[in-house]
Amino acid sequence: MPVVLVVEDDSELLQVLTDALADEGWLALGAGSGAEALQIARSRGVDVVLADLLLPGGNGLELERKFQAIPTLANIPFVFMTGSLTEVSKIGPRPVLLKPFSLHQATAALAASLDREDAVVASCGH
Repeated sequence: MPVVLVVEDDSELLQVLTDALADEGWLALGAGSGAEALQIARSRGVDVVLADLLLPGGNGLELERKFQAIPTLANIPFVFMTGSLTEVSKIGPRPVLLKPFSLHQATAALAASLDREDAVVASCGH
């Protein structure tokens, strides 16, 4: 069962997302901030991160860079979510979900990110 870490500062949306992903067969963990996400990822381990682009005290891209700076977390793929088209244009070629999105869109993006990571690891011979 893949482990997804959902990082969202809106506590109601965080609960809805983690519950819905769990119903779809994911082990869904929730974090309300980037700092909490790093703590959970270090202690628990995760396969993929679904992160809001706009977080208190930073943003999802900064969180991704912090993960990449930690060897044990560096290869965890990120899928971003945002309600702002302006933010989508700033992130470059990364998977992003525009709020509101469907559960199907979220699970498809998460699964595709895991598949891409598996392909990269296989092509590197790891």
